[in-house]
Amino acid sequence: MLIAAAWLFSGIAEDVINGDPLTVIDGNLARWFHARTTPGLTKVMLAISDAHDVLGITIMASTLALWLLWRRNCIGSWLWR
Repeated sequence: MLIAAAWLFSGIAEDVINGDPLTVIDGNLARWFHARTTPGLTKVMLAISDAHDVLGITIMASTLALWLLWRRNCIGSWLWR
């Protein structure tokens, strides 16, 4: 997997350096999203991004562990502790 990821990354890096169509599509797509952004959508996307910090992951893992305990899935809850 590491070799495949490195190969894919090097291919994308080469496209960026050479200005291949991938970078043109990426720029067009970024401009399209930027033109259609709204304050509400920005808040939602920031909330999704913030959910991946330490506090967000702790809350999600704790919620899953409690749900597994509630379902009496002791093995599953021990795996998530």
